[in-house]
Amino acid sequence: MYKLVYMSIRYRRFLLGLLWLPVYVTAQSTMFNPIDSARKEISRLQHNDTAYIQTCFFIAESFMEMNMYDSGQVWLNQISARLPLRKPSFFNFYLSVDQSETYYYNGLMMMHLQESQRMLRIATALKDSILLATANNFLGLAYMNVDSIRQSIPYFIDGIRYARQPPIPPQYLSASKPHHIYGNLAEAYYKLGMYDSARYNALTAKKYASEIPWPRGIAVANNMLGLIYAKNKQIDSAMPFQREAIDIGLASNQEDVSLVAYGALATCYLSKSLPDSARALLQQGFILLKQKPFINHFFEKQFLTDAISLYKKLGDHDALIAAMEMKMANDNRLFKHSDTQISTLVKGSVANETRAAKLETEEAKNKQALSNTRFIIALLALGSMIVLLILNRRYNKRQLKEMAIRNKISRDLHDDIGATLSSIQIYGQLADQVLEQKPERSREMIGKMTNQTKDLMLRMGDVIWSMKPVTNDQNNIETRIRNFGNELLAPKEITCTYVIDIQIDKILADPLARKNILLIIKEAMNNIAKYSSATEASVTIRERDKKLLLTVKDNGKGFEEDQHTAGNGIQNIQQRCTDLKGSFHLQTATGQGVQISCEFPLPIISHNEQV
Repeated sequence: MYKLVYMSIRYRRFLLGLLWLPVYVTAQSTMFNPIDSARKEISRLQHNDTAYIQTCFFIAESFMEMNMYDSGQVWLNQISARLPLRKPSFFNFYLSVDQSETYYYNGLMMMHLQESQRMLRIATALKDSILLATANNFLGLAYMNVDSIRQSIPYFIDGIRYARQPPIPPQYLSASKPHHIYGNLAEAYYKLGMYDSARYNALTAKKYASEIPWPRGIAVANNMLGLIYAKNKQIDSAMPFQREAIDIGLASNQEDVSLVAYGALATCYLSKSLPDSARALLQQGFILLKQKPFINHFFEKQFLTDAISLYKKLGDHDALIAAMEMKMANDNRLFKHSDTQISTLVKGSVANETRAAKLETEEAKNKQALSNTRFIIALLALGSMIVLLILNRRYNKRQLKEMAIRNKISRDLHDDIGATLSSIQIYGQLADQVLEQKPERSREMIGKMTNQTKDLMLRMGDVIWSMKPVTNDQNNIETRIRNFGNELLAPKEITCTYVIDIQIDKILADPLARKNILLIIKEAMNNIAKYSSATEASVTIRERDKKLLLTVKDNGKGFEEDQHTAGNGIQNIQQRCTDLKGSFHLQTATGQGVQISCEFPLPIISHNEQV
């Protein structure tokens, strides 16, 4: 099941183009490159807020259509700088629409949910039925995509109550039409296994899309109906819908819908024991991917997932490997691109919050100036406002910092899990293919899968532990280190002593610092277990002179400092010290054991201090 596109970007661009057309109609290169033409005109519109904002919307959404959300965010920030924040208006509403979509396509689902909630608040304040339809549709999608599907259904139903068919009055930059919301409601029921309700709403979505007519809506509804009938084992009923989805998608330049329909129809053919037809459809899908390299990555990923599953069932090993390699390349490209996109989005969010705080400060000063005739009352009010403003800014700053830390940990964990699971999947499929002919090779691959799974579980455990607050002795750092040391060093008959200040857990409130310091100690202990031939070791963590001092040493065989290599894990420890703005010192010699000493400034590793 693929993620349903909830708004037609092309529809918004069409309306925005109509609104903006009088502004740039004289530009010579408009037909050749609308974005460049709009950029050239933007400087001429500095003193016309409405035209300037409409042009920024046009440029931002043009970039968004090409999946260049970081470039689009730059122009959304330009709009935000022109608008009065936190005040209900049409432009503020549509800024939230595009911002919500940007978060959605970059996997920031909680931010997508918060932006959708803001949309509903604005629409409610404006008491506008068209905006309420769109806001309820977005909020339903947001809940559906954070795995709260049942919670999404009332919002879709409310959205249907407010929605209307085009034509929409020209002052609306976009609007969720009935077929959008019925289609999303059908998807929600499909995910809940309520197939009769899903079929009814998908048919209704197709009816409303046909009335306009709106080819994409018709194609999407057909694909959904095909999936529903296939789920109910009614393959003969499912296939005509998928064929129609393919034909309409190709005829109306909606190739992404055709792509997923190729995969769904190929699945139907294989279930009817027609493997050649299934292969032919998959081949047509790959040809389409080659011809249209900018197809939305959600649809491309779904098609490749279906292709891998089908090629495995068909026993087409060469095609399977090619599809898997293509999917891995696509995932890696998305991981790298997503980091850049998310960084830009978070910076934009921080900039907007900072601007909001500045505007609030200026507003407070203006109120103070207007209240000079009642000086005493104004002085008391100003004092209260300053206190509240400081508390609010500190709270906002901490929230933004926590959000940035959690986003970084989430991205790292997402990339780590994604890469490892892709590798495990490949080993598993290859092990299955060579099981009978090369059982030894198959066992080797299964062993690699086991090791990777164990290593992934350990890394996930460390990340989850670092993010949990210390509420009992089971979650403090000393318990974590002792448990790891006992499991690792005791079988080697190495006695380890621990000297850890009791206030260390309060100091290590920053999740990134907790994770990095734990991994430094684990890396050092691994080196002791593997290379030292020691009988005794010690771990010391203490606070002195606004610094955290960490020492790990052993009485093993040691080595000459100029002979150590990256294989000893020293470079990993040095890098983690650098990440925490700390210093690293290694003291060793042959026969003298090894001592690793690290110093970290408390303002860096404490979540409660300003860095």
